[in-house]
Amino acid sequence: MLDVTRLSQEEEEFAKKLGWDGFYTLSPQPVKGRWILETEWKSLEDLKEVIRKNRKKVPIWVNGSGLKANRMILSLSGISFIRALKLDYVAVRLASKNGIRIVFDFNQLLLRSGSERARIWSKYWQVARLVRKYKAPFALVTLAGSRWELRSPSELLAFGRKLGFQDPEIKSALQIESLSSSSA
Repeated sequence: MLDVTRLSQEEEEFAKKLGWDGFYTLSPQPVKGRWILETEWKSLEDLKEVIRKNRKKVPIWVNGSGLKANRMILSLSGISFIRALKLDYVAVRLASKNGIRIVFDFNQLLLRSGSERARIWSKYWQVARLVRKYKAPFALVTLAGSRWELRSPSELLAFGRKLGFQDPEIKSALQIESLSSSSA
């Protein structure tokens, strides 16, 4: 199993001690080892150009924004992952249709507390309900920025259970290597 993080590949040994086979580094630029292209989009045309240039080379990750923008992003094929809290049933159906994995990143919850954590948890739970209903692909990742934010696969399994997913779905969501290579 491979996680998605913001760590350098030098931290891979620590990830292996936690039970990971390794990880992908999320980066806007090519990095040593396995990586996923993180793109910040300013316009739909810019995003289409990024997809056109990179879809065969590397998995593409988009950080979503508003509901309308997320729907536009999800209407495109060639994107591998979207991380967004603002998704409705139309957006989730588009993700299902286009094979775009909806990301639930544990770091969002880990680094927040109180009412902010509760708000994020509520959004995750709503999106997870729609993902289950429309059978959209999803990924559970730590998105760790430091080795201390990295969590073991068993902790992400528990995270997935709390979101209401079944163990086979969760284990599939943790298989990033098979998911990303299918759309790259």
